[in-house]
Amino acid sequence: LERYAYECGLLGRDDDQLEAEERALELWRTAGDVNRLGRLLARHSESLWSVGRPDEAYDAAHRAVAMLEAQPEAPPLAAAYAQLAALNMLGRRVRQAVEVGTRAARLAERLGDSAALARALNVVGSAMWFIDPEQAEGLLLRSLEMARRTGDDSRAAVAMTNLGSGAGEVRRYETADRWLLEGLQWASQRDLDASRD
Repeated sequence: LERYAYECGLLGRDDDQLEAEERALELWRTAGDVNRLGRLLARHSESLWSVGRPDEAYDAAHRAVAMLEAQPEAPPLAAAYAQLAALNMLGRRVRQAVEVGTRAARLAERLGDSAALARALNVVGSAMWFIDPEQAEGLLLRSLEMARRTGDDSRAAVAMTNLGSGAGEVRRYETADRWLLEGLQWASQRDLDASRD
């Protein structure tokens, strides 16, 4: 169900994604697997945000973090921090995004979780466009390199999108054009419909 939900998300099939995630969440609750439940709850918050339900998204992300902080440190906590940071970044709570994203990056690095590290660097880099654009680009390029190295095409597309859109927001149009075009080509070649739109 989780893998199906993930693929639905890549294809922009939001309703199917939400339904599959909710079914999987119930199964993990029943099984009592707090790490799997917390990780999926954090991911579910991203899906909720995508369909315009920000209050529910923040609630799910905070519940995931609280649930995982009560456990021994494990990669799901780094992923949950990264997701909460992402919601803060998308909601333009820039300082909170950098703070929580930096916490996620440090934990992911310590735990050797390259997927969470790539995500955290992406979030912090995206937020930094509004604080220190020079640092933003470097963090996003590091995130992109990690995503490519680990074969995460979707995460690479997000890094390119954030390089392009963030640069555009701070009027660095040459950088924006380059990365938006490259991101569109990347997503099109890999059928990543959600990133292409």
